[in-house]
Amino acid sequence: MLGKTHKAFGVTSMAAVGLAYQGVTGKDITQAFIPLVNDIHTSVPMDTIWDFANGSFGRLGIAVLLIWGALMGASTPDIDQGLPIKHRGITHSLWIPLLFLGVACWVYKTQPISVMVTLVGILPFLTGFITGYLSHLVADAFSTSGIAWFYPLQGYRHYQGGSEVVKGNRFIFQPIYKVGQKFMGMPGLLIWTLIAIVTTVAWLLGIK
Repeated sequence: MLGKTHKAFGVTSMAAVGLAYQGVTGKDITQAFIPLVNDIHTSVPMDTIWDFANGSFGRLGIAVLLIWGALMGASTPDIDQGLPIKHRGITHSLWIPLLFLGVACWVYKTQPISVMVTLVGILPFLTGFITGYLSHLVADAFSTSGIAWFYPLQGYRHYQGGSEVVKGNRFIFQPIYKVGQKFMGMPGLLIWTLIAIVTTVAWLLGIK
């Protein structure tokens, strides 16, 4: 996938996670980030905070942070193209999202700023970021070259002309497309943008 297509796929993935959460729990995923009343210590009247956090506007704000995080995360793996490191190397491995997952767990446990800012601000963004990052890896895993999930423990097989393919068993991540390839005459960006819009609208409509 190309950069903009990765972003559309990242948003689609975040919306799909939101829809799956709704289907399993019967609640919107934004509710998972609303802190308990007893955990908040502030001079602002609790009724004001609670009404905002549980209102449609406040929960929509959390959804925006999830989407923003997914957009950022979906494009981050390709920063290796501007750095003196291997493309589809360490930035295209599981180590980076695992690192951010560790950061998210640390933020949740320590709450370095405040409960409200941590749960309603930082964690939604990190959740979206990790989701977007993983969506990038999954998308590239289905490309012709694939990715080395555990790079540098796993590597690539190089061929004349500069092409390379990941070594080892690809399991379900079999090659199904080439970067820049069109599907049924339509570019991938158009397809995934349309899917992103449909899934995101369906998810956001569930926020009441």
